[in-house]
Amino acid sequence: MEYVPSVLPPDDNRRDLNAHQKAGMITFLLIGGSEITTDGIANLTGLTWEGAEFMMNMLSGVLPILKVDGKWQWMKGRGLRIRA
Repeated sequence: MEYVPSVLPPDDNRRDLNAHQKAGMITFLLIGGSEITTDGIANLTGLTWEGAEFMMNMLSGVLPILKVDGKWQWMKGRGLRIRA
């Protein structure tokens, strides 16, 4: 059985999340050290595989996220730093 962190809404509500919520949920999991396949992201968010891959490609363009050996992960040692 797959471990689903308590941060995730019940399965039947995941399709109702907007794109920002889905991206935030996956980013939260990746920052926490999770390594997730595109299939896993699709399952967690209610997206198709193609939709999950597209979302992750878009996120990886602006966040330190990489796909390594088929799993999306946060680039370790790369935090977000903002100078105001």
